[in-house]
Amino acid sequence: MKKTSLIFFSLFIHCSLIGQVLVIDRERISDTLIKNYLLSSTLSFNSDKQKNNVTDFNSHFEYDRIFKNKYVLINSINSSITSNGGKLIQNEGVIQVRFRDNDARKFSPEFYLQYQWNGAWGMEKRLLQGINLRERWVEKNGFDFITATGIFREEESWNWIGVKESLIPLNAAVINKSLFRFNSYIKSAFQISKNIDFSAISFVQFPLTNKFLNPRWFWDCNLNFNVSKQVNFQIHYDHMYDSNRVVPISDYYYSISTGIQIVL
Repeated sequence: MKKTSLIFFSLFIHCSLIGQVLVIDRERISDTLIKNYLLSSTLSFNSDKQKNNVTDFNSHFEYDRIFKNKYVLINSINSSITSNGGKLIQNEGVIQVRFRDNDARKFSPEFYLQYQWNGAWGMEKRLLQGINLRERWVEKNGFDFITATGIFREEESWNWIGVKESLIPLNAAVINKSLFRFNSYIKSAFQISKNIDFSAISFVQFPLTNKFLNPRWFWDCNLNFNVSKQVNFQIHYDHMYDSNRVVPISDYYYSISTGIQIVL
C-alpha cells in the first residue's frame, strides 16, 4: 500500500495480540505508485459502560523509508491499552525497526531490532536482535511469496501476574531469560480481485537449547476489501502457540478484529 491510511473503527474479539503483517507488504494496484516513503496510522477507541467504565485504545504507526537502491528502513509501533473502572488491565505493545530489501532481489539480508511487552501475560520485556536471509521466490503484479531463515538473540523478563494463583511459587520473583533462537518465516500477499487483497505471515522460532523441538509459532493475516478509493474494510486474525513459556501461562492465544479503513 502506497498511501497514508487511518482505521477509525475497529471491533476486537477475545485476547488482543499485536499483529506483524506490515502495510508495506500488501499487494494492490496502488503498489505501482512511485514514492520514497510509506506512512500509515491505525487508531481505534472503544468505551463501554457496564459495572465499571471499560475503555480500550489500540494504535498502529508505520513509517517506511524506501531508498534508491531498493532497500527499505521499516519503523513500526503497535500498542493496546484496556482499563476497567480506571484500573489498567491490559497494556501490550511492539516496537520494531527493520532494514531489508524491498522485494527486488532474489536473496538479501534482513536486520531487525524488536522490543515487546505484555502486562496481562506478565511479560515485562522481550528484546530481539537478529538477522535473516530473505529468499524472494515469486514477486509479480498482484502476488508475492517470500521465505526467510536466520537467527536472533532473545532477552526476556517475566513476572507472575498472568499466572493462576495456585501455580505461583512462594517468594516468586521476576525471571530473566536470555537465549538464541533459529528463526524462519513464510510471507505471502496477493490480490484476490481488483478490490480484495490478502496478506499473511507465519513465524516458527526454535530455541537453540535442549528444548529445540518446542518452537514458538505465530500466524498473522489480513483480508482487505477496497469498498472505494478512500474506504476499505479489513478483517484481521492472528494467533500464537508457545509450549515453552517462561512462566506457566496458556500455550495458545488468538485475536480477531475487523475495521473500516479511511485512505487519505
